Amino acid sequence: MNKHCIARIISCLLAAVMTAAYIIPPTVSAETVSSETYEKAYVTASSSQAPSPENLDKIDKMIRNALDRHTEKIALTPHIKFSYIQRIFDKIVSDPDYGFYVKGMTQYESDQNGNVYYIYVSYYFGKKDAKKATDAGKKAVKSIASGINKNWTDFQKCAYVHDAIILLSRYDESAPHCSSAYGPLVDHAGVCEGYSEAYRMILGQIGINCEMALNIPGTHEWNIVELDGKWYHVDVTQDDPIGGLNGNALHTYFLKSDSAIKDSGDHSEWDAPHKATSKKYDKISWADSYTPFSIYQSSVIYTTTDGKLISFDTKTSKIKTLMVNDTQWFKSPTEVYNIKFWGTAVKGSTLYYNDQYSVWSYDLKTGKKRKIADVAKKNGGLTALTIKNGNIYGYYFDDKEGTAPKLIKKLS
Repeated sequence: MNKHCIARIISCLLAAVMTAAYIIPPTVSAETVSSETYEKAYVTASSSQAPSPENLDKIDKMIRNALDRHTEKIALTPHIKFSYIQRIFDKIVSDPDYGFYVKGMTQYESDQNGNVYYIYVSYYFGKKDAKKATDAGKKAVKSIASGINKNWTDFQKCAYVHDAIILLSRYDESAPHCSSAYGPLVDHAGVCEGYSEAYRMILGQIGINCEMALNIPGTHEWNIVELDGKWYHVDVTQDDPIGGLNGNALHTYFLKSDSAIKDSGDHSEWDAPHKATSKKYDKISWADSYTPFSIYQSSVIYTTTDGKLISFDTKTSKIKTLMVNDTQWFKSPTEVYNIKFWGTAVKGSTLYYNDQYSVWSYDLKTGKKRKIADVAKKNGGLTALTIKNGNIYGYYFDDKEGTAPKLIKKLS
């Protein structure tokens, strides 16, 4: 099922061109910020004469100070092209200090040469509630970031954050703050803009370059991330299946090249600040995986629908099949799923995985496996596993998306 959302620049439009309360000089024109102006920002920023670093820094501080005061109409000096204003503003709203309460630019005013005098800004929260929203958002960011090991590769960090957002949130266009990072991270519900804002924000906090991509119709937004000097597409939204099984996370749109992500739907044409030309990960089998990655040493471990347990070394790109599971998975005597086992979780050098009603351990050093727990034959069976506080928890088929996992076995 395709997911559509109104991207940030579209959703921020509060009105048509506003009538200014002051007299606009003859050389000044007012323009509503649209998807078209957003797309042009990436092109003209590289083609027009760049302002000095000092001027860019001055405008950055000017905008931040105005946002701190919840100013809706912000006067800018010096006057520079909108493309540079857009990039500065995008950087600011990816900062947790602003991204949870600032909605976006709705309009700007410029002279006949395109130099911007004023920008108009809208907010998700009023000044009274902004701090509370920011504190809640920062807490959510910290919670996800705290699960990251500093020794992980950037690949593993990108994978972990991708899966964490999916497990935390659900796609919901009716959620009150769905277009903000606040939606997926605090309300646990959002649309493409919210998912991509959350992903960019968290990766930025851990030092990984991540920016936005917007399709030409302006109806869908996702990310591009930099790994080892190369850029790749990541669409967290479309890897979170609508109506999907609780605890599941797809990787169909994880680290794709321009050619691999291009399709006839939401990714048919887009604008982004970088080209994703590397095809390094295009054909890796995690596109056939339905559960979150498990991380062990420099590898990510995942299962495929044909019953393979795969290890991918993120440093060497070596792929290894750890084992093949022949257990069939049944929803009912008449509903047979072509999936041998679902979730994985790692503690130390032991990998845990489940079939429909059992949990198994697999020693990653010796390759030995054994059953360690059975679950009651109800709730449709297990769909995924996770480790919490050192113990094994499971997600169940009949649980609604977003239901917290249940304790299966204490390990500590």
